[in-house]
Amino acid sequence: MCDSCVNDSATRKGIRCFVCDKEVVSLGSSYSATPFWRRLKESFHYPLNKDTMILIGCVSLLTTIISVIPVLIFYSAVLYLALIGALVKYCFSCLERTSNGDMEAPDLQGAFEGNLIIILKLIAMIIVGISMVSSSWYFLGPGFAAFLTFLIIISVPAILINFAFTESPIESLNPLEIIRLISAIGLPYGLMIAFIMIMMGSVAVIHELIGSLSFIAVALQSVVSYYYAVVVFHIMGYMLFQYQGKLGYAAREFRGVQDHKQGKTVQELYHANIDIELKEGNYDEVIELFQDAISRFPSDISFHLNYFEFLYRADLYDLLKDYGGTYLKALIKAGRNDILVRDYKKIKNCCLNFQIGEAELKYQLAVACKQKGDPKEAVALLNGMMSAFPNYVKLYEAYHLMAEALDDMPNMQERAKKCREFSIKLKKHRPAFQRVDVKGKSTFAAKDLSEKAESVDKSGNEKSQNEEQGLVTTPGPENDLPPIEFK
Repeated sequence: MCDSCVNDSATRKGIRCFVCDKEVVSLGSSYSATPFWRRLKESFHYPLNKDTMILIGCVSLLTTIISVIPVLIFYSAVLYLALIGALVKYCFSCLERTSNGDMEAPDLQGAFEGNLIIILKLIAMIIVGISMVSSSWYFLGPGFAAFLTFLIIISVPAILINFAFTESPIESLNPLEIIRLISAIGLPYGLMIAFIMIMMGSVAVIHELIGSLSFIAVALQSVVSYYYAVVVFHIMGYMLFQYQGKLGYAAREFRGVQDHKQGKTVQELYHANIDIELKEGNYDEVIELFQDAISRFPSDISFHLNYFEFLYRADLYDLLKDYGGTYLKALIKAGRNDILVRDYKKIKNCCLNFQIGEAELKYQLAVACKQKGDPKEAVALLNGMMSAFPNYVKLYEAYHLMAEALDDMPNMQERAKKCREFSIKLKKHRPAFQRVDVKGKSTFAAKDLSEKAESVDKSGNEKSQNEEQGLVTTPGPENDLPPIEFK
């Protein structure tokens, strides 16, 4: 199985299948790796660490000094090649480690070992390529030489990838190996070449803007060029990692050794298990896993979002009706007001007689509807709040919001005026909250400040019963608004 399907929990011995619980052979991340063109942001962040930036800065500074102030040409050339070789070897190390699933840049250890040999081999490969083009020009004409040059240019990434693993110029220039690599990757190989061309073009633009006459300008161009080099080699390594299945090896993505050993988190295991059971068509298992995950991680909005989407897509409207209130509260708690109104209307439309039994949820939904430009839905939510929730502490705010929503509706100005007057009365009769004890437990109850709260019922039995329960019924102000109906 691939990385996203395996159960690699620390409590399990070995990597196992979620369905049959038997041990499996992992195919690595070949089926779960994010395409390289969707993680360009991570690719540009790859060199942004202490070791890589020190290497880029030092090599840029020293090569600039050597090129601007040449002293003893032979020794300067050797030092220049050694410095470039160190950077090139580091780039190849980035390519190799990334292809094996390590998404963290390597340290500087080993960057200066054998670097001169690597750069000499690359120079030899460049000489071979130039010789091939020159020979084709002389014997076969300029047209064939231009075609051969084009083929060599588009083969450069494949040549570098082969060289990273073999360090052999002969095997790297083998046309069969180049064709095998390009055919295995396919069209994304062309996208990578286009991306490399764009970065080379940006370096040329910097050269045109700042020139190359001053020491700072040359150093800056070197920093940008070497930074892009590390990014390009990381992308080439990730391309190998992405297409590892076609290239005949398996690797798993990890960020450092410790992360690799730990495997998936509990939440990731839940998501992977749910995904497998869903593909198997085991809906009962999916429901049980979602409910268990939500009870264990109520603040993880991803479980709520996926469970809602599953119930909605699978037409499990009875379960969605029961879960709707919990889901909407989770959205509000997570600050997902961007989808709150949309999903509320989905629930309302597919679940007949869906009712919201909490005053605060009604109010928050009404606020969201008003903000989304749906005053009619806001009024429908707030209508009848006084009779349904007489002790709700935000009754004044609710009816004030209702008045503002009515202002936004045609031919409702008179209603808005009455609603606003009613909200002012509510504000005057706003209940104060006091702590009371209900059967030994601390709670809060509303108590009207007016003297009307002292005579609630006719015979006094209802009053004594409420007092025993620790509750005081608060009558609403006179002239309660009649229900508002929309035709």
